[in-house]
Amino acid sequence: MKKVISTFIAVACVAVCIFTFAACDNGNETHTHEWLPIWDRNNTHHWHNCMAIDCPVTDKSLKDGYAPHDFSNGDCVCGEPASITFVLNDDNASYSVMAGNGIGDETEIIIPAEYNGKPVTSIGPSAFNGRTSLKSVTIPDSITSIGNSAFSGCRSLPSITIPDSVTSIGNYAFDDCRSLTSVAIPNSVTIIGRGAFHYCIGLTSVTIGSSVTSIGEYAFNGCQSLISVTIPNSVTSIGQSAFSYCSGLTSVTIPDSVSSIGESAFEGCSGLTSVTIPNSVTSIEQSAFEGCSSLPSITIPNSVTSIGWTAFKDCSGLKSITIPNSVTSIADSAFSGCGSLESITVDENNAHYASQDGILFNKEKTQIIDVPEAITGAITIPGSVKSIDASAFSGCSGLKSITIPDSVTSIGMNAFIDCSGLTSVIIGDGVTEIGYQAFYGCSSLTSIIFNGTMALWNAIGKGNDWNSNTGDYTIHCTDGDIAKDN
Repeated sequence: MKKVISTFIAVACVAVCIFTFAACDNGNETHTHEWLPIWDRNNTHHWHNCMAIDCPVTDKSLKDGYAPHDFSNGDCVCGEPASITFVLNDDNASYSVMAGNGIGDETEIIIPAEYNGKPVTSIGPSAFNGRTSLKSVTIPDSITSIGNSAFSGCRSLPSITIPDSVTSIGNYAFDDCRSLTSVAIPNSVTIIGRGAFHYCIGLTSVTIGSSVTSIGEYAFNGCQSLISVTIPNSVTSIGQSAFSYCSGLTSVTIPDSVSSIGESAFEGCSGLTSVTIPNSVTSIEQSAFEGCSSLPSITIPNSVTSIGWTAFKDCSGLKSITIPNSVTSIADSAFSGCGSLESITVDENNAHYASQDGILFNKEKTQIIDVPEAITGAITIPGSVKSIDASAFSGCSGLKSITIPDSVTSIGMNAFIDCSGLTSVIIGDGVTEIGYQAFYGCSSLTSIIFNGTMALWNAIGKGNDWNSNTGDYTIHCTDGDIAKDN
């Protein structure tokens, strides 16, 4: 049902108002009724209280004492609900459009470019929110902004044409428009708001205009059918979770205008096989590519200085990674859950990090930071090492034995968690601390050789559950054996 109705409901009256109308059946005479500002509605009509005793509304379904109405050309017309309403903007020179109280199962809405001789310039917040029957919307080129949640939940809307007059798309403007298949964002738009196309699960392609500078947080989050997206050179920031869980996305090229890849920006993009990161990027934020399980490789440019916590976590297809000399900070668990990762290589000119045998160390090699999870066999830790970081060997299920030298004083929490193939450990007598759940889940562990006395072993500070879910091992000290303490 197509309705193009120019309406404006004067719900803001603070005193009794009198309007002239000519649609009530009272001898076909034009007459007036008094209306209170108090109003009521159901899902098809909106009423103001009719004060006149001769109000000729006899249909009991419309409620005694009330009359359904809209406002057309300034006259109150009984019996007709409103599809669209207009609100005069603060500039007193333009209008915003909102859904009328009478909108229900309309499948098509046409927004006029002008009302009362003034342009219609914006679609208001939540204007057509939740209109599940809506299949077609015409937006005129007088519109400059689409408000927050304007079309949120319009699940039957298959397409939308955004005119090149629009400069901003509000937060969650098209959120949950599940039938939307393609979107072209015109060159006039500079900002795509938070969650603007969140959970548009049918969306397969997006064209982003050349004036967009910011892609907001969660802008395309959950668009699982999205196959490709081209990010223009105008974009300087990609917000948190902007493309997270776009599981159909296979490739992304990030332009050299972008300096930061936001937290969880591409998290859960399980179909992603190719990512190009330009030399302009200086930081890869927390969980930026977490769960990109099909990504076989990644090139980190020499401009990047920081890699955030869990930045590449659960990238199970990643086999190798090279850290350039520009990187000064790598957060914990940056590569955890990368079950196919065989080596981490650090540029020899890096002032903060080093690598040996595929293992990531600090520059002085006094600290083991991360070990590729696909590493196998026996590992002997260099004598320069003093500490093993938290989660350093976590998930290294192919690790069979580990030799920890006397130089090591601290074994961090979760250091060897879930090393299910680990059968034997040699621990030097310099160790004074074994962290929380350090060997948790080492289910094959049968032997711990400690290069010190039983008294020295018992003096080591041990975190809770350091040996939970391990095999039934024996600790062999220089002066005797200690059975596992369950």
